[in-house]
Amino acid sequence: MKKSILNLGNPLNKIQQKQINGGIDPYLCTLNDPCYIFIGAICTDVCMHEPIGK
Repeated sequence: MKKSILNLGNPLNKIQQKQINGGIDPYLCTLNDPCYIFIGAICTDVCMHEPIGK
């Protein structure tokens, strides 16, 4: 079972990863604002300044 799970496919390169997560750079999410953190593919406002986020 473990071998079949580990062999599901090839790892993605950086270009393919950016296509999946929208190409958001985690550094740009937190730039000059410690309230924003990168969760998944979304910049999240942990200080609750903006209800939707960036």
